[in-house]
Amino acid sequence: QQALIGCTFQLVFESCHVSGFYPCTTCIVFATVELHYQLFLTLHHFLQGVVCALVIILFYSGFCTEIVIKITHGYNFLINEYVNAIIDFVADTMAIFKMSFEVELSTRPESFVGEIENWNKAEAGLKEAMDRRGMKYEINEGDGAFYGPKIDFKVKDAIGRTWQCATIQLDFNLPARFDIKYQDKDGSMKTPIMLHRVIFGSMERFHGILIEHYAGAFPTWLAPTQVSIVPISNEKHADFAEQVYKKMRAAGIRVKLDDRSESMNYKIRESLQDKKIPYVCVIGDKEIEAGAVAVRKRGVGQVGTKSVDEFISEIEKEIKDRV
Repeated sequence: QQALIGCTFQLVFESCHVSGFYPCTTCIVFATVELHYQLFLTLHHFLQGVVCALVIILFYSGFCTEIVIKITHGYNFLINEYVNAIIDFVADTMAIFKMSFEVELSTRPESFVGEIENWNKAEAGLKEAMDRRGMKYEINEGDGAFYGPKIDFKVKDAIGRTWQCATIQLDFNLPARFDIKYQDKDGSMKTPIMLHRVIFGSMERFHGILIEHYAGAFPTWLAPTQVSIVPISNEKHADFAEQVYKKMRAAGIRVKLDDRSESMNYKIRESLQDKKIPYVCVIGDKEIEAGAVAVRKRGVGQVGTKSVDEFISEIEKEIKDRV
């Protein structure tokens, strides 16, 4: 679980950098047009009767970014500069996990704050942003937040249930309630707009969906354990297996040494079929003589014998490319 969370967060920060959004958890980042900050909080309390594995738990953790934006350049700039970049961020992130999603534009509810003129501009701008991209989306009439319209990205789990993960929300309420002001070029004081940006939604829910999406058989880059080393005989082969284990660990591979007193076939079957570990490296007399490992791959079977350095190089590339 820690490895899965670590991979996900590494992806978040790499994607932030690629998308031009700079994450921060303990500081505030100022730029010429906006101020944005990130929060990672444990919040909300569900009743015990509605919990459902990881997708609905008593308390969930949210990872969100709040972007406070000047409207000096108008709504078109806001939509083109920020909303499109966030849509790219969401699409790129879901593509890495090979997850498809549906999109909804949620419009003004009956109870709302702010001026209708601003709502109309914001809804039209969000719609225009998606139309320009040729995105397919549904209008979810009246389901926007009371403080602004939003774009919701919903993914499906293994049994077809739809869950909201990413969302882009325009907020007219909080800047006004906190009396946030900025001085415009003409010297007048104006109220900015806030964008709420969430990529994964609840981290626990996303992990639950991710586990079901892959049916537990994670790709190598995401697998909590990437390689299992199985010595044929602990007495004869354990020392070399230990050396290979340490070498893989030093290369940053998440590897385990299975030196239990179980049969070799049982350990291989358990690793590949039950625990769904991507690779098993078997070590016997021939492998020690050649300085190699006999590789078995999940879903494939025997791959062949490879030198330790060759195997490490191949798996490092597979992890880097997120195959």
